[in-house]
Amino acid sequence: AERGINIFENINLQDTGLQLTIFESAAITRAQSAIDLLNRLTLWLSVTSLALLGAAILLASSRAATVFHIGLGLAAGMVALLVGLSWSRGYYLDTIGAAKTIDVPAATSFFDIIAASLRASVQQAFGVSLLLATIGFSLSPYPFAVRLRTTVWRY
Repeated sequence: AERGINIFENINLQDTGLQLTIFESAAITRAQSAIDLLNRLTLWLSVTSLALLGAAILLASSRAATVFHIGLGLAAGMVALLVGLSWSRGYYLDTIGAAKTIDVPAATSFFDIIAASLRASVQQAFGVSLLLATIGFSLSPYPFAVRLRTTVWRY
């Protein structure tokens, strides 16, 4: 090993019969195939989404209001993702606990470690979408936004 802990290299675990089960499912190969497909489509889905958002802003009669609506829509999507992640964590742990084949604290730690980067990315996207919504609203033609702008610019 070039990096990391190398004291375990001389231990042969195949003879011990030790097995670490993270998740048991017959549908795991289908899920892996779906994940592989999504990984291959990541770049194209991102570019297409940004192009469609840009086109919506360019074609809108009120671009600021469209930016506001896009920001709110993205924020709602991020909230839905966080709720779904929380629900899936509970479902996963309930399934593990009912099966009694895997240690629940280990499964909890595994899920939390795997989901940590996703949760952080969604939270960052939520913050950016709220910033977009704030900028779009503050520049929009809505009466409250106009009053707010005139009041702020007066001082």
